[in-house]
Order: sequence, then structure tokens, then C-alpha cells
Amino acid sequence: PVAPVAAPAPSLIEPDEAEEITEEELTELAAQGAPAPIKIEARPDQDETELWLEMAETRLLEDRLSLPRGDSARDYYNKVLTEQPDNQAALQGLERIADRYAQFARGRIDRGHLQRARRFIDQGLATRPGHIELEALLAHLESQQGNELAQRTPAPRTKQSPTRKPRTSSENLFQGLNPDHGN
Repeated sequence: PVAPVAAPAPSLIEPDEAEEITEEELTELAAQGAPAPIKIEARPDQDETELWLEMAETRLLEDRLSLPRGDSARDYYNKVLTEQPDNQAALQGLERIADRYAQFARGRIDRGHLQRARRFIDQGLATRPGHIELEALLAHLESQQGNELAQRTPAPRTKQSPTRKPRTSSENLFQGLNPDHGN
């Protein structure tokens, strides 16, 4: 039997290491159906890890993936992983965040908004390094941007040696008066 290949463990990458999604983009996503943030109160019998997981799930459903800082799904899952590095719910939550960023990136690529797509890909990879779909989208995006650049960049001009025609007597006379002419 073949042993399954373990996916790279998500790292606790600070949001600053990837270009942050802007408030404008967050508002745009919210306008597409994400609900307003819900305030969750801790129950007396609930421990901190359970509260963080509940907050993370709620923020994920609200598409508050990495913003606002300190109150996003990624932040809460990372808090859990700081205390319990093998917590499967938190690891799966980071995977779902990366899946959501991949979905956002595909939509931006389809609309031709390549810079925005790149920001979503960067955020997703900051959340879940090595995410297969995000890596594929990044490769696709880079090849698409390379093709666009190649189409816009004119082919280099080859220097052709000019064929000299014989000089007329007036050109010879002018050359004698101006030594820089014709050289």
C-alpha cells in the first residue's frame, strides 16, 4: 500500500506577509451576500478554545477571513493552533479559508481583475501555504500576465546595416563643412 502524502502544515503567517485585502474589497464581498458580523458571548461552561473555534466558524461564514485584524476567522483559528497545534477543526478551518480565497480569485480572474485575483491568492497562501488550487491559480495567473506582457511588448528591432548610396557632389561639399554629417 502507498502511504498518503501529508499536506504541508499550515504556518502561522502574519497577515502583513501577504498583501492585505482592502476594506473596499471586504465591503464588496459583503455586498455579495455576506452577513454582518455576529457578536458571540462565551457560555460559562465553554473553554477558550471552544469559543475561538465558534468565533472562527462564525467569521468564516461571514467571509471575514482575514479582516478585521484580531476578529477574523484566520486569527481565531491561529489562536487555537497556538494552544493546540494539532487541532483538526482549526487546521480544516484554515483549509476552508484558503478554499474561499481560491473561489474569490477565480471570480476575479474570470472578470479580468488580475491584480485583485493576485491579492486573494496571496492571502490564501498566507493562510494555507502549499494549497494546491491556489498554487495552480497562481501559475495560471502568472502565465496569463506573461502572455499579456508579451502581447504588449513590441518585438525587438534588429539593426539593419544601411545600404549606402553614392554621395552627390553637394553632400560631399556639406560633409566637408560639417565633419559630423554622414558618420
